[in-house]
Amino acid sequence: MPNLTDAEIDALADHIERSVGGEGMISHRSYELGGGRRLGVCTATDRPRPGLSAACTFGLFKEAWTDRSFPGGVELSIIAAAGDAEYERILATVAREVVAQHALPAPGRVFADAVRASEVSLASRMPDALILTPYLWTPPDFDRFEATGSTVWFCEVVPIFAAERELIVTSGFTSFEAILREDGTRFWDRNRASHVH
Repeated sequence: MPNLTDAEIDALADHIERSVGGEGMISHRSYELGGGRRLGVCTATDRPRPGLSAACTFGLFKEAWTDRSFPGGVELSIIAAAGDAEYERILATVAREVVAQHALPAPGRVFADAVRASEVSLASRMPDALILTPYLWTPPDFDRFEATGSTVWFCEVVPIFAAERELIVTSGFTSFEAILREDGTRFWDRNRASHVH
C-alpha cells in the first residue's frame, strides 16, 4: 500500500474528480469491497468525451502489493456509452475480485467471469473482464498519480468475450494487442463484435 499522507489522499481524490468529471457533474457511490471495507466510485457523463460515461474507484489504492514486488497502488476505471447504468457494477465487482484474489490488476490480466458475477445483462455476451491502460482519457496523465515516494496507477476495466479471453490465456496478451492495433478499439461499445472469431 502506498504510504500517502492525508494531503496526498485529498490530492488523489481531486485528481480522480478532475480526470473523471472535468467541469461536469460528478456523482459518488459506495460499494462493499469485502472485509468490512468500502470502495468509493465517482461517475460522470460526457466523459472522457461526449456520449460516454466514466467511472473510477477511490480506495483500492490501499491494497498492498509489496508481496508482488509492486510498491505502488492501483485504482480502476471504466467507460461506457452514456446511459449505460450497468457499467459501474462491473467496476465494483472487478475491484472486489482484485481484493478477494489478491490479484494485481495489471494491463493484460483477465478476471474470468467477473462481468457475469456483476449480474448485468451484458454478461451473456461478454462474461469476462480485461485490465488495460486507460486508452480514451484526457489528460493523458490520468494513467498515474505521483505522491512522495509512491505512485498510484490507473487501469481500465473492459468487458470481453469468452473467445477474446481464450486467446489471451492461450496465446498471450500481446497477441490480442496485435489484433486490436489492426481492428481498432471500441471497448466502450457494449454492442461491439468480438475481435476474435
